Amino acid sequence: MRIVWANPDKNAIYYDMTDEKRRCIQITKGEGWQIVENQIERLFIRYGHELPQVEPSHKYDPDVLDNFVDSLNLSNESDKIIVKVWIVSLLIPEISIPMVLPTGPEGSAKTSLQKKIRRVIDPSGYDPFSISNDKTQFIQQLSHNFLCFYDNVRYEPGWLSDETCRSITGASSSKRELYTDDEDIPYRYKKE
Repeated sequence: MRIVWANPDKNAIYYDMTDEKRRCIQITKGEGWQIVENQIERLFIRYGHELPQVEPSHKYDPDVLDNFVDSLNLSNESDKIIVKVWIVSLLIPEISIPMVLPTGPEGSAKTSLQKKIRRVIDPSGYDPFSISNDKTQFIQQLSHNFLCFYDNVRYEPGWLSDETCRSITGASSSKRELYTDDEDIPYRYKKE
């Protein structure tokens, strides 16, 4: 979904804009970025909840990341640096990225932080999810979303810790396809 290496040499990254024109942003080492029009090679899997990314401009404020992180209501400089590095790492395909677990009292903008980061990295029609008792539903959420955030987690099913850790390094699962006896629906997921 959303981001992939452009070739086996790993000198460029494609970021899916998820628009109707099937455009993506090609980020090439040492050259910068450009929008690739009418991308016909199937590089990305898309789901109906994904929203188009805002078209970027080469004319931007060099402090744009600092300004964005300043809007996240983080209280100290070390937290800001950690979040900046984490956001940039989201745009590197195939690496394991640790979870971000925002903590704080009620009203400290934890949900706002999640929504803002999701809007910038992985625009979607979904708000942060709730944890379900159903492990299969959790796995489907992970496999159908590039970036998953969960809000107001008060209950943790016994399987949640293991599945969350597996999703960071990469995991797979399957379930039986409806109306069949022996057909599987495979899920491969690695989450940021």
